[in-house]
Amino acid sequence: MASHIERRWLDTGSGPGAMVDVIVYDAESPDQAAYRRLIAHSSACQTCRQLDENGWATSTCETAQRLYRVWRRLWRPLTAAAATASPEGSPTT
Repeated sequence: MASHIERRWLDTGSGPGAMVDVIVYDAESPDQAAYRRLIAHSSACQTCRQLDENGWATSTCETAQRLYRVWRRLWRPLTAAAATASPEGSPTT
């Protein structure tokens, strides 16, 4: 993946801002794109945002489960059994 450095304005909130050097990646890796799709879906999906009585995600959204499995396979190849398991910290049904 190629990258380059650009100067960009940083708004510091209070006081004067500043120009800073930032690394800009020219393209996403496949695992970054999969993670971005998972986060975009999960933050907009009403099913993903449902919580149980203990405040845990109910993990009932099939689309999110599929996106999660795709991301995990790309991020860190797993065995077939581990790739089909529920996300860590999620209740199993």
